[in-house]
Amino acid sequence: MNGAHSLRRLIALLLCTALLAACAATANRSPQLRRDGMFVYPSAAQAARIEGYVVVAFDIDANGRVEAPQVVSAQPAEVFDAAALAYVAGRVYEPAKKDGHPAAVIGQRARINFKLGDAADYPGN
Repeated sequence: MNGAHSLRRLIALLLCTALLAACAATANRSPQLRRDGMFVYPSAAQAARIEGYVVVAFDIDANGRVEAPQVVSAQPAEVFDAAALAYVAGRVYEPAKKDGHPAAVIGQRARINFKLGDAADYPGN
C-alpha cells in the first residue's frame, strides 16, 4: 500500500509541475498581429517601376496599438517612407502578456518590401 501511495503522490506532483509549466508558458507571450494596416504602393514609384524596402521601428502599447513608428533604413531613401509608416501605424496587435497581464513592448521592427509584382494584390492599387 505504501508503494502505491508513493507512486500516486509522485504522479500528482508531476501533473502539478506540468500544469504550472503550462500556465507559466501562457502567462508570457509576444504580441500577435491581429489586423494588418492598409498597404499602398506609391503611385509615382509604381509608374517609375521602382522597388525597394523600408525598415520601421515601433512600439506596441498594452492595448495592442502601434506607437512611435519611425524609419530606421530605406532603399531607396524617402521613396516608400510615408507608405511604410502608414502601413505599420495601421496595424493592430493582440497585446503581449507578461505574468498574464497585457504589456507594452518597446523596440519592434518590421521590414516592409515594395515589389511591383505585389502592387496589384493590395487594396487601393
